[in-house]
Amino acid sequence: MTHGPRNDKNYDRKINKKMKAKALYTILSRKYRDGQIVFVDDISFAKPKTKDAVTVLSALSKISGYETLISKKNNSAILAFSKKDVPTEKSFHNFANILVDEVRNLNPIDVLNYKYLIIENPEKSLAQISGKLTK
Repeated sequence: MTHGPRNDKNYDRKINKKMKAKALYTILSRKYRDGQIVFVDDISFAKPKTKDAVTVLSALSKISGYETLISKKNNSAILAFSKKDVPTEKSFHNFANILVDEVRNLNPIDVLNYKYLIIENPEKSLAQISGKLTK
């Protein structure tokens, strides 16, 4: 067929920074009200070991309401770190249901797609999140 339908149409839309930050705040406040955010002081490993990551996840799954953290097959949790930590990222790399990222890279779509949000070092992390709207 000459000049037939093609799949190269781009449906992406530009979203303003303030709108994106406001959406992230709204989603985070809803998750906080629903009890789906955990604040952890520190998660760090000297060497990348999946066994250590399993220990951390099993300890977190003992919290009331977080029992499905380790057993859920897909999109279970986002681990948000205040700064990049390569050994810790490698330790959680083997889990399909865990996304490891920095707090500054959080976006509304990822936060919505994953059920739980685990934030490491809350003082620095929340300062980075609150700085998104003031930029």
